[in-house]
Amino acid sequence: MFNLFKPKKKKSKLYLELMDALSSNTSSLHINIYIEDQILFQIVPAANYIKRDLKLKVNHTMVEHHFFNKNKTLTIKYEANAIKLLDQKIFSFYEEPKGIRNYYRAIENNPQTIETTINDRVQNLYKGIKNDLLRIEYASY
Repeated sequence: MFNLFKPKKKKSKLYLELMDALSSNTSSLHINIYIEDQILFQIVPAANYIKRDLKLKVNHTMVEHHFFNKNKTLTIKYEANAIKLLDQKIFSFYEEPKGIRNYYRAIENNPQTIETTINDRVQNLYKGIKNDLLRIEYASY
């Protein structure tokens, strides 16, 4: 009755950090996920991707952005996984400038979706990277 006795799910540390970051400034929030000193991928505002014909739903105001080039020595081997998601039409692609291959997907701007996206990409796209090598940076530009 009214879920009075149903235990509440405990919010993860990442979820709580995302709640705090999103409440601060959602229009310019950039979430950078790093492995050592290299950006693994980013969650950024979708506004910059509209010119790339990104098909946004009303609630899709963020983009997960993965990019690969010869200088990203810690991540280049994972591009094959991104290509699979491109083939499945999960990701969109552009190359700019030449040699920097970008894969992206529009997502909702809420902590649960962002947390799920980050966890899924770390576990599946970048499978094998140890969590203790990862760090998250929240920035407004």
